[in-house]
Amino acid sequence: MFSRSQQDELERVGYLRLPSYFAKEHCQRMVGRLQFLRAERPNTKFLLPDPLFFELLMSDAVLSIPASLFESTYLFHHANGRILEAGGPGKPWHHDYDDFSPWRPGKPRMIHIMVFPAGLDDAVSPLVIRPGSHLKTVLRHIPNKQGFKITQEDVQVRGDPGLVVVLNSALWHMRPPNPGPKERYDLNFSFCERRGHWPERSEYTSTLSRLRANAGEKSSLFST
Repeated sequence: MFSRSQQDELERVGYLRLPSYFAKEHCQRMVGRLQFLRAERPNTKFLLPDPLFFELLMSDAVLSIPASLFESTYLFHHANGRILEAGGPGKPWHHDYDDFSPWRPGKPRMIHIMVFPAGLDDAVSPLVIRPGSHLKTVLRHIPNKQGFKITQEDVQVRGDPGLVVVLNSALWHMRPPNPGPKERYDLNFSFCERRGHWPERSEYTSTLSRLRANAGEKSSLFST
């Protein structure tokens, strides 16, 4: 799926931006389902179990990403998603690499596939990332000290509905407070190389193999 230059870019800067990766009708399905889940399961960000997001997880649109990036077999780590209210507080600088010690080149990798079915703009706040910060090898809480400060080296990611951003999970990123007036729709799927021990979310480690066994084939509902 990814060219050699794209894979090199992910290694170097820690992220790839995929504009309009999902079609309009797919985005509408995701938005509608997030609205349904908000009513059915208030105050939770877990996407699974849910029929539509099981379909999305099993789609070639999602699974082709870790399959292209990981040389070894990979594990499904988690799936989160929610609607963030207008005027929300944001989330300060952090990274999401989930292990007992920080990531460094050569360690098993973990990626986040961040999906924005309603897009990102200044009315909902952009995704702010610090290119190359995945190489700093720091614990997860260290970036928090910088709060919401944005520097000249940081990139503010905006885009139309269907935008996808693939992150090395050790990359520092931040969500500024939502200025309003719109709600912010986001979801993410995370995968990790099978070469490591992952201390959290162990209940998900066999989910992908079970789904594959039951589904027989990848979903075509979310083909790109």
